[in-house]
Amino acid sequence: MMKTLVELFDLENTIDNILASHIFKPERVVFLTDERSECISRIWEIERALTRKYPGMKFTIQPLNTSRNVNEVCERLLATYPDPVFDLTGGNDAISFAISQLCNRRFRPCFCIDWQEGVILCSEAAEDYKAIFQMPALMLEDLLEANGAMIFRKMHATPPESRFDAILEFFQETLRRPKEWLMFCRFLQQAAAEAHRKKRPTVIQCKQTISDPNGRVNYFRPEFAQLALRLGFLKDLEITPRKVHMKFADEMSLRYLTSQGTWLELYAFIMAKRSGWFHDCQMSVVIDWDGIPQRKDNVVNEIDVMLMRGITPIFISCKTSVPTTESLNEIELYAKKLGGSGAKSMLVTTAALNDAPTVRIRAKELDLILVERNDLLKESGLLPFLKRAGNVP
Repeated sequence: MMKTLVELFDLENTIDNILASHIFKPERVVFLTDERSECISRIWEIERALTRKYPGMKFTIQPLNTSRNVNEVCERLLATYPDPVFDLTGGNDAISFAISQLCNRRFRPCFCIDWQEGVILCSEAAEDYKAIFQMPALMLEDLLEANGAMIFRKMHATPPESRFDAILEFFQETLRRPKEWLMFCRFLQQAAAEAHRKKRPTVIQCKQTISDPNGRVNYFRPEFAQLALRLGFLKDLEITPRKVHMKFADEMSLRYLTSQGTWLELYAFIMAKRSGWFHDCQMSVVIDWDGIPQRKDNVVNEIDVMLMRGITPIFISCKTSVPTTESLNEIELYAKKLGGSGAKSMLVTTAALNDAPTVRIRAKELDLILVERNDLLKESGLLPFLKRAGNVP
């Protein structure tokens, strides 16, 4: 077992700071860094994240001002901890070189992890660690918390697997007939709001046309209601020329049927879950960027679908309209800020992008995976894009 891991702190890329700890699970981690406040605060965030997963792990911050005092600092570490292993994956190249030279002279173990290729490069003294090296499967929380963020709540409940087939079938109908689905969803939103005022939120009794506060008339669509009944989202359905009576199966069905865009999120989540390529799949995740519970002024954002494959997080934004270049920039920003340089970003839309060349150009510039209506209508649907995002062989 590794006793002491010495990490060169990297302010730019969190994965360089935490990967070796997740792989080797040392008893103690010593971070070599300068004394800038942003470095110290980031190390505290990493310590909090690692301690949650490995409660017995101890942490120390060792100031390192310039490459000129590397030998002095390392000699002090060798005197304090007679068993240190140096991780040269991140940090300053000059400092990494100086430490590698010292390790070579003193026959001390050091290594560097190429996490993009999934390999470890070891000095002769570190060969034992090469034998036990294995890339980990991190959870989303592992990366988010190490970046100072946290999962705050879920906007929509995650469906049980028993409902996956029904959800996919209903989604396909919304994809084939988007305008009719939009009209039906608006109708249900108005009817459900009235039912809520009557304190019977899952029971709707109303006319077949409803006007919203802006005077827009929303029409009942019997074909969608009958499909919802057959698939189990409605428990009762009675249609007369003058009135409609509907009873939702449960509150989850009520929330799904009164939210136009949720079905695309559900589709993306289920396709990822069923692929078996991702060990962590979450949807409708609200991220607190500050990672401090109960603080009222925290910055929060919702990510429609988030996935993990190995150490690669994938951030997916779902849109039911033609996305703007700003929406592409937004999901790319979230991915890199919360997931690091290895994160992947994807935008999925049920709209056709034939007349949106600037969106395609911007997605290519960002190396963002863009999925549109014509892709979703194919038999393979989202799967080829998920495979690409996860770099699945």
